[in-house]
Amino acid sequence: MPLFAKEGHFYAIWLTLSTQTLRSSCPPGSLGSFFDVILPVNPHRYRNGGSSGALTSTFIVASLLLCCAPAEDHIPPKQPSEGASSAKDMFLGPRKEAKKTERSSKPDIPRLAFHEHSRGLAVGGTWREHPLLHDFNGDGRDDIVASNREEDGLNAWTAPSGEGGDWTLSITGLPRDLMYGGSDAADLDGDGDQDLVFGAHLDGLRVFLNDGALSWTESSSQHENPFRMLDVRLGDLNGDEHLDVVGIGHFTSNGAGVYLGLGEGRFERAPESDAVFNARTFGTVVELADVDGDGDDDLFFCCKAGPRVFLTDQSEGELSWTPASGGLPKTSIGNITRACLPVDLDGDGTPELITGELTDPQMPKEQRLTAAVYSFEPESSGWSLVDSGLPSQLSVTDAASADMDGDGHADIVLASIEEGVVVYKGDGALHFTLAGQIASAPNPRIALGDANGDGLVDLCMLHGATKSIPDGGGVQVFLNSDDAWTER
Repeated sequence: MPLFAKEGHFYAIWLTLSTQTLRSSCPPGSLGSFFDVILPVNPHRYRNGGSSGALTSTFIVASLLLCCAPAEDHIPPKQPSEGASSAKDMFLGPRKEAKKTERSSKPDIPRLAFHEHSRGLAVGGTWREHPLLHDFNGDGRDDIVASNREEDGLNAWTAPSGEGGDWTLSITGLPRDLMYGGSDAADLDGDGDQDLVFGAHLDGLRVFLNDGALSWTESSSQHENPFRMLDVRLGDLNGDEHLDVVGIGHFTSNGAGVYLGLGEGRFERAPESDAVFNARTFGTVVELADVDGDGDDDLFFCCKAGPRVFLTDQSEGELSWTPASGGLPKTSIGNITRACLPVDLDGDGTPELITGELTDPQMPKEQRLTAAVYSFEPESSGWSLVDSGLPSQLSVTDAASADMDGDGHADIVLASIEEGVVVYKGDGALHFTLAGQIASAPNPRIALGDANGDGLVDLCMLHGATKSIPDGGGVQVFLNSDDAWTER
């Protein structure tokens, strides 16, 4: 049965499938796993009222809207007063239930010696989008920001002050009704404390000022929010002293949002926002980096039809953007691109582009390229494939990069449905070798940072409940160690 999406239209595919047939005939990475990622659902919505806890019907009719989010996204989250679990109800000490969602490592993938330190973090929940590891209180340890869809939205935790301590929920001043979205952080009001920007799925750009101890006050910014967002990123678009924000809309007729910094945590939506790309071109991820060397950050998006790049120009006194996506993959299924990360992987001062996408079940295996690295070609404003050693068949749900083993070369961390979170060591010349697995969970999203202040790069992983694992979900931290990189 063909699956397809066309610019500016919604195509719904109604599938009447036997539940038993679907799960027995779809191995990991195939269409069954694809549904779990594209169509995350309320884990209780398909449970029956009997003791078996099985799916209610032999037949499920699923509406797959390939160009937009699931219908459940339009349902406001339950508030604690309405019987839904609050964030505090989810943090009940040691993660005794975490083993439910942990999948065993494949025999041919070595397990890296990362130590889990998640006490105080959420167990269960519909966690979505990227977590953020960032030091908000200046103690040298990265704190966490993450969000969920159906519990209480935006959450933050202060890192443990010592070995073996608990993560502390730090949500004073954060509204409980924003649902999910991406976030970023920097000092926005000049007081020396790191502040938070959040792309609220139920609203748009929200800005929260930090008092230095993760107590939050919403900015007085009066910026326009014409559409819902799914991700935001801070950067410098116009060369002034204030950081700017770019957001990506989640639904059609949204497009991109460019917000110029005014200082004191205030922003103004640039009228040029509408010129970035067609408003019907929405997506899931935004990144910023200067790829053409002109001093202004360029725009990178995971759009519904694949990764897209736009070069920023202000030579005429106004912001404008030139498309520069030639050579990058184009997808036939909407929103399967999950990573478009600009990172300098070979140390030449110019970022390469890491891309990652879910497996397209329509594409022959020999043509798949679900994880790849591309290099920018200034002469053509296009991209060429430059990596070797990365996997081509994984259903990639996220990607990150840092020097994980301390050898001076950037490594790539991939999250996937089949293998969880794995590290590919870089040699500084764009060749990558599988080092091993850090953790395994369904549909993981990841962030890298230093959670315990030891100078090593740690992992924050979140994953939400799915149809196949309705009791799953949670936020976890895995601490790096020198032992993880000992030669075997």
